[in-house]
Amino acid sequence: KSNKTVIDQDVKIDDLIEDYKKHLQASGKSKVTIENYVCEATKFIDFIKASNLNLITLSKKEIEKYLSIQKEKRKLKENAYSKLVILIRVFLKFLKENKYIVLNINELLIPKTVDTIREYLQEGEIKKIFSYLNQRKENYRNENLRDLLIIHLGIDCGLRKSEMLNLKWKDIDFTNNMISIKMSKGGKSRKVPFNAEIKQLLLGYRKRTKQNTSKVIKGSFGKKITSCSLQNIIIGIYEKSGIYREGLCIHSLRHSYAERLRKKGTDIATIAKLLGHSRIDTTQAYFHISDDDIKNAVL
Repeated sequence: KSNKTVIDQDVKIDDLIEDYKKHLQASGKSKVTIENYVCEATKFIDFIKASNLNLITLSKKEIEKYLSIQKEKRKLKENAYSKLVILIRVFLKFLKENKYIVLNINELLIPKTVDTIREYLQEGEIKKIFSYLNQRKENYRNENLRDLLIIHLGIDCGLRKSEMLNLKWKDIDFTNNMISIKMSKGGKSRKVPFNAEIKQLLLGYRKRTKQNTSKVIKGSFGKKITSCSLQNIIIGIYEKSGIYREGLCIHSLRHSYAERLRKKGTDIATIAKLLGHSRIDTTQAYFHISDDDIKNAVL
């Protein structure tokens, strides 16, 4: 019955998500951005239905309860939590403008962000992840091979979430072991190398899935994977590998890639090129200078 909750005589609550998606598309947002916005809006709507709340009279207290639950459940730090609040506010603004709610959304304050260096995986944690995934690989299920490939694409190739989702088989050069990233974030195209282990994994996965022309990363039965689903897959891998540290997300794989390159002595200009950064200071924000690094520099 809850999925038939109505906000007025004509519009069902389930129809809101599709209307919201069309609104975002009309605003010119990218496909990946829209997926992120819709993902958070869907979770919020699911909470409203599960809690049997009245959308039109939704209160600030009820919204803050949802945000608090999500912050605790996802172990969100300040900046990630602030981003969540912003995404929910955008959805609430859409609802307000279309007279679906009466709440004054300006009452919902956005937490201040802090200057932080994003989390990356320690080498011990990376070993745990690969140990878990390699054990799963023995089952020879397509999803197990796919998950192992996703981790490699992040940690060993530095691909962004959107780049993984958009990667096609035609973008992979098996002769030269290079991946071509087409017009990534910032409008820059680039090429990144991959090693022999990843090559064998890619070839094995392609053979298993019997696909040569479509997107590489797919869901069960060849279905599309959304940005939100991919993030959930990664978080699930962390947890099943015994890693519960706050602040880790799919982007942590990319940061781990940059950190590993830095520790190998790769110069910052090369790292920036591999990451697809147009500004060196963007790349510098990826680096994590430890006490041991400082000692080694002066002793």
